[in-house]
Amino acid sequence: MFPQVPQAQATFPVTTATQASQLSPDVWATLEGDQVNANVILPTLYKCLSREQSGRPTQGHLWVVVYSPAPRSRVLYVASCTDGYQGKYPVFLYTTTPPPSLRHDHITVTAPLRSIAQALWTVVGSRRVYSVFGPTVLAEVFCRIWTGMTHIGRIAQPYYDSKISFVNLRTFRDASDQRISQGRIAVRPATSQDIPQIAQLCGQFAGESPPFVLTQIQALQEANYLFAHKLVWVLTVTRNNLPEVATIVAFTRNSRNAATITKVFTPVQHRGNRYAETLVREVVRYLLNQGGKQNVALYVGVTNMAANVYRRVGFVGLEPNAPPVDGVDRWVEYGFNRDHVDLGHW
Repeated sequence: MFPQVPQAQATFPVTTATQASQLSPDVWATLEGDQVNANVILPTLYKCLSREQSGRPTQGHLWVVVYSPAPRSRVLYVASCTDGYQGKYPVFLYTTTPPPSLRHDHITVTAPLRSIAQALWTVVGSRRVYSVFGPTVLAEVFCRIWTGMTHIGRIAQPYYDSKISFVNLRTFRDASDQRISQGRIAVRPATSQDIPQIAQLCGQFAGESPPFVLTQIQALQEANYLFAHKLVWVLTVTRNNLPEVATIVAFTRNSRNAATITKVFTPVQHRGNRYAETLVREVVRYLLNQGGKQNVALYVGVTNMAANVYRRVGFVGLEPNAPPVDGVDRWVEYGFNRDHVDLGHW
């Protein structure tokens, strides 16, 4: 039995849903109107809705929606606590307020996030919330509220301190890599023969992303999933007449008009050859053209030199000392004391 937490003062109406089909049309319209920033929530909603409509409803999901006060009630926040193909996701936070306008303010931030925290504690309990990912102010305020409510402390260093960026046909920077035409490298969707090598790279990628590491079996499961759902491309080099996967790019969170690149990895022995730039560019080209996407998004660590790779492909707002760009904001993932939570994976 979860503790019964009193509802916050009803300044901001709150609704919860455990099935995607329970969400109101205004929530769907809000998220579909902002598919880049909603990329951590909307794709899972689509998958859950599809299963529900086919008579296979899912379990273990929760969405919390906070509205502005009446009479002009509109969606202000959407939080999700859902499962992915590898495990349970963090709590994801989305807001319709541009992140630069957010402040550590009780009326517009603290009170709504307190309502979200109360709903999470009541429905899923404290052990389920192992981390939170969202615009920096939201993540920080949520952590303060959650720790005060559950007495589970936040881990000081973020699991992930990042910036969201995007590219579209207008910003895309085309270039050709002569190594492709010369046959020195190949860029293509993955085939079944690539699965063992993709699994190795997935495992290495996770090894550089603690605490979300993978066993060999889990890495192989991920590689099979990515291939089966056509979510991974490879760049190969040929050695001794055998193709070797030198870089992988996966894009696992996709909605109608936006795709999100979620994994780019080149093992150490192949770094310094701009393989990642070549492969990312070709994947973006495919997603914007044959894939019919209006935007391709990704998150990049604020201290990650890979930002230069993405900038050269056309992802905006990543230049050093770049002026602010609408939609390019800091997002952070904070974890909670791992002695008191059940760690998931994403």
